[in-house]
Formats: sequence, structure tokens, C-alpha cells
Amino acid sequence: MAKMSAQAHRREITKRSRIENPDERGEEMTVEEVAEFLKLKVSTVRQLASMRELPVYKLFRYLVFYRNEIVNYRNLILRGTR
Repeated sequence: MAKMSAQAHRREITKRSRIENPDERGEEMTVEEVAEFLKLKVSTVRQLASMRELPVYKLFRYLVFYRNEIVNYRNLILRGTR
């Protein structure tokens, strides 16, 4: 099996953390709330979102995150899922 680059690995984790059913996504979170939850800088969250390494949606000019997807993302990262 071919070795996956670090960026491709993070994007795969992002795909796995998405929840298809909108009713199960949980409450909406702002960039600031996600940064606090993940213990990252706001600028880092924005950068990860722009690189599609975080599960994020755009609503007009706003970035929208959903709590359950962010929790899934964090758990997959902490587990070191490959």
C-alpha cells in the first residue's frame, strides 16, 4: 500500500469526521469557539479550514463548524487513526 502524505492523511481524517445527517451535527460553532475547544489560535483554525483540514461549511462569508464533527475530528486526531 502506498504511503499517504501528511496532508492527504489529515484530509482523510476530515472526511471521516463529517456527519451526513444535518440533524446529528450538533450546534453550530464559531471560529473562536473551535479555537478554544481545540486549544489552537484562531488564525490556525482559519488556516486549517482554508486548507480543508477541518470539517467546515461556508455560509455566505462566514465559516460554520458543527460541534459533533469537531469532536469526531479531535477524537480521530488524538487516536492517530491511519
